[in-house]
Amino acid sequence: MQRPVPDDVPEGIPFGWWDAESTVYPSPEKAHKGKDWRAVKRPCWFREPGTITFAGLLGELGLYCQMRSKADSDRFWGLAHMSQCGVLPGHLVAAGEPVSLTGGVPGEYGAGKSTGPHLHEEVRIGWQWGKRVDPDSIWEDGVDKDVITNALNVVWGYAELLEKPPGLKRTGQKQAAKALKEAVVAVKVETGLQ
Repeated sequence: MQRPVPDDVPEGIPFGWWDAESTVYPSPEKAHKGKDWRAVKRPCWFREPGTITFAGLLGELGLYCQMRSKADSDRFWGLAHMSQCGVLPGHLVAAGEPVSLTGGVPGEYGAGKSTGPHLHEEVRIGWQWGKRVDPDSIWEDGVDKDVITNALNVVWGYAELLEKPPGLKRTGQKQAAKALKEAVVAVKVETGLQ
């Protein structure tokens, strides 16, 4: 899936980062709940298409823009610490369509509680202010990797049940189990989930 910023913008703090000596992220429970991109007033966009649900100041996040995914109405992408925002709630945006500029210097309009100029990107699942997940866990087509992995694990478990059924063995069960396992392996290889 494309980045939310130009290719020359370096990554900042990753999702889930914490450090015992940090005053902001001192433990796994208080780990960073987004992905940061280090840039001063550069164009930024959402990784997939959708509808803007919020655009404005939001406490420590500063100038914040949120978009509901077109592919999954339970997925909300957020961009924070921006220096400008060029969209309003209800606006339809395409993947890669510039919607704002990344953050400026701390203390400027839109920076919120920021220690330096950057863009904070987050994904919330379930509802507008739901559980946050790693933005990099969402695939090109907008599918969550964990959902696919869990489904493949269920299929694999079913194949194992077919291999070792209680009671009588039915004709073709071992062949069916083998075919299911081969399909799971093929999907994992194709998607890079090995």
